[in-house]
Amino acid sequence: MEDFPAAVSQIVERVESVTEADDPTLPHFARELWKHSIQYLYGTSSFEWMLEGDEDWVDCYAAALHVTLLLSVYGKADDDFIRDTYSITEPLRFRYEQACRTLRQVAVMQQAGGPDS
Repeated sequence: MEDFPAAVSQIVERVESVTEADDPTLPHFARELWKHSIQYLYGTSSFEWMLEGDEDWVDCYAAALHVTLLLSVYGKADDDFIRDTYSITEPLRFRYEQACRTLRQVAVMQQAGGPDS
């Protein structure tokens, strides 16, 4: 992970800092999910968006990772709470939903037995 640009690391670090208070095991799962997600996304347009590195993209991908993590671990997530936590305002909603779709597709591919799953 340390070989990737700072924006990629900032996303998972943000999720880890938010989730560690709720469940101390979630940061570990967040890092693993993120590592596998980056493997799938490397070189795609989604990966390029992350590299823009602006705070809005970091927030959107962090929130999307958090939702995907909760859905993977617990089977449910409070989308409104997550959006509030990561300051996803209405102007950012489309970016956030793009990030959610992307990470959910990655999670489905991983569950289907993709590389390194």
